[in-house]
Formats: sequence, C-alpha cells, structure tokens
Amino acid sequence: MRGGTTTLFSRSDGLVVGYVETDSFDEAKKAIDSSEVNERWQQEMAAYFEPGTDPGARRLTEYFHLD
Repeated sequence: MRGGTTTLFSRSDGLVVGYVETDSFDEAKKAIDSSEVNERWQQEMAAYFEPGTDPGARRLTEYFHLD
C-alpha cells in the first residue's frame, strides 16, 4: 500500500486484527476495494465470516494513544 504500513495480529482462538497506517484511509480503502487480489481474498475468506457481514476494512475510533 503506497504511503502506509499494514500489520496483522492473530490469537490462538482465531481472532485476527489488522492495523493499517496510511496517509489517506479513504484512498487506501478505494485502492484495496478495486484490486483483483482483494476480490480473490474475499472469495477465499468468505467461509470464515458470518453470512451477510462485510469482512472488509473499517475505520475505528482511537480511544487511547501513547508515544
């Protein structure tokens, strides 16, 4: 992803959390959503998500930050 970094974390119970830093979340999301790789990933991962849910990137509200 241009202008950013991505990190994935997983727990032994299957919880996976991704962390993304980017100059523009909206531009990054647009690029991800329009990529062929994302379409293949969505198809492959569909079995791991509740039917009717969107497993795509969502922006969360930061509630704590410590430098």
